[in-house]
Amino acid sequence: SYTVQGKEVNSSTYVQLQFNGSKTSYGASGLDQGTTYVWKIQANCATDTSVFSAEDTFTTLLCPTPTGLLDTFITANSVWLAWNKVDEAQNYRLFGKESSNSKIVQYVIPPDTVIFINSLISNSTYFWAVQAICDAPTNNNSFLSKISNFTTSASASEKMFVKDNTEVYPNPARNFLNIKTKGLVEITDLSGQIMFKGNGDVELKINKWSPGIYMVETTIKGEETEWIKLIVY
Repeated sequence: SYTVQGKEVNSSTYVQLQFNGSKTSYGASGLDQGTTYVWKIQANCATDTSVFSAEDTFTTLLCPTPTGLLDTFITANSVWLAWNKVDEAQNYRLFGKESSNSKIVQYVIPPDTVIFINSLISNSTYFWAVQAICDAPTNNNSFLSKISNFTTSASASEKMFVKDNTEVYPNPARNFLNIKTKGLVEITDLSGQIMFKGNGDVELKINKWSPGIYMVETTIKGEETEWIKLIVY
């Protein structure tokens, strides 16, 4: 048989496991993320026991928790949800519930950071949170994000993405975006990076933009400024 001892690198206490002689591998679970562990092994023979091997180390992967949760473009029956990208994420798990319902609904979604949810109940409050899935086979998932909430409107209404001097459509957008304005146009992501800067009416190809929330800012005659929130999905 074999005796394996392992511990977190800063701990003084080893955990000890015993295996039969035919087993030469073991999958450890329940470890902390982004943590270094040490381990060593000893062979137990019929009449003797070996010394422990030299210690080996490994560090578990870190799966960061999603941040920047945003619920926007809320109507009586639908909402757009968005959050900051986790570079290590292969997928995301979305948790949500209506405030008066004890049932929690779960969705596993692709690594997009924007999702449209419909068929909601009007004039109702919903709670939601997101978890990053960095490696499903090894169950390397992030902690659950902070819980966010929103309330749907009491009645259906058409949401127009038009200001006094600016029109942005379609919104949400996927491949193309049209902007009609008589002023200067600047589009930035939530980190402040400028995605586009121009003048007057424009049609943009945005199929290579990352899904998320963007701000469209127009300035008329150098004085009057308007902002429109844009979702790319």
